[in-house]
Amino acid sequence: MSEPVTLWQIFYMYRHELGFSFIAALVAVFRHWQMRHPFRDIVTSGILCASFAFGITTALEFFGLDGNKWGYLASVFLGYVGVESMLDALSEKLPFLGRTARGKEEAAAEAAAVAPLAPVPTKEDQTNGKI
Repeated sequence: MSEPVTLWQIFYMYRHELGFSFIAALVAVFRHWQMRHPFRDIVTSGILCASFAFGITTALEFFGLDGNKWGYLASVFLGYVGVESMLDALSEKLPFLGRTARGKEEAAAEAAAVAPLAPVPTKEDQTNGKI
């Protein structure tokens, strides 16, 4: 009878994939935290990026790249850009996905809510019209 599989053996078997997932989730969480998104968006984006980054080596090898070599760079890119933004960009190019991309007004409103601009003080004309 064989020995039961331990958690350490599972971790060692999937160490590269788990590393890519951890990096992507960490970058996504820091990115959303920096943009002051709600906690729910931070957590869901981190989980989505981690789950997509778990299979990034397969996707890279499909395109003829070494998955173990380029996996960390691809997972950082995925975490920074985010799964939602990537799916929005893909849905514009591939209409059969059936996904409606966020409107530009929505993205502009989100950007304005993240970093509101300070009002610019106006100066009175100090020359009284004489130049």
